[in-house]
Amino acid sequence: TEAAQNRGHTIHVETQGNIGIEEELSPQAIQNADVIILAADISVAKQERFAGKPIVRVSSAVAIKQPEKLIVTIEHKLSQGCAS
Repeated sequence: TEAAQNRGHTIHVETQGNIGIEEELSPQAIQNADVIILAADISVAKQERFAGKPIVRVSSAVAIKQPEKLIVTIEHKLSQGCAS
């Protein structure tokens, strides 16, 4: 969250775990998103909500240990018209 905000982005974070989905993203938040980042080591539930959006899949370790690098890489890919 901090890395994205430091680079001028608005970010919404949804978590999924043993107790289910927490802070579930609203349809409006998904619609307004430029990209969806799936930082997960297990399958993410309800991925169909993100249809039509660029999706970046990374391990949770990447998002935790190298968040700034992750955001910069995504910015670069989006500026080139791809996000995979």
